[in-house]
Amino acid sequence: MADKHFARVDSSNTVVGVHVIDENDCLYNGNYSPAMGQLWFQDAMGTTDRFIEVFPEAPVGVVSYRLCVPGKGNVYIDSLDVFQETQPYDTWRFDTTADPPSWQPPTNAGAKPGLTTEQSNKGYKYMFDPEKYAVDPNDCWVLQAQPNALPPTCTEEQNAKECYHYWDEDILQWILITPDQTTKPSLAATAVSAGYQVYHQYGEFKSGAATTSWVVLNPNQF
Repeated sequence: MADKHFARVDSSNTVVGVHVIDENDCLYNGNYSPAMGQLWFQDAMGTTDRFIEVFPEAPVGVVSYRLCVPGKGNVYIDSLDVFQETQPYDTWRFDTTADPPSWQPPTNAGAKPGLTTEQSNKGYKYMFDPEKYAVDPNDCWVLQAQPNALPPTCTEEQNAKECYHYWDEDILQWILITPDQTTKPSLAATAVSAGYQVYHQYGEFKSGAATTSWVVLNPNQF
């Protein structure tokens, strides 16, 4: 059977740690029971702390899965049966009335700007900047680029060439990199001792792709 994960919560509703148990140790009349998991931990550890099931495979922010897998020091909210995520910034407050309950920016922060369709498609997002907030609360959101999807899957031919993709922050897209297919040049012992190295250098980007070539790095150039 599968492993189950439980957060240990002390008398102040603070998470002490997250522990793993085999589902077989949580059975009652042949059926899985989180309550039996709690009893197992309490007996094994000699404690009256509560053990509350958490769900590592679930998406973050879903109330039915208690919002998140908490870290040590996070807080469990009894009335909502959820765990607070880690506070992102000192100025943010946890809003239990939000849907879902979540950390919210300070009320005097300027409104987060909306994204254009192009920005959204390219993976842009606005991020709170605490340093800018300290200077001017009305100007605290910074536009940043994020990969909005997993990299494209390489074809069998590309895999055979050890191609790979990386996210280019400047043009906001995945770039296919094709390594030089020739044998890596070898260096003479004297060159190695002098600090010379052979590495891949990227070539010109064209239509979302680039090649690399072998280059000898001369340490005396720098």
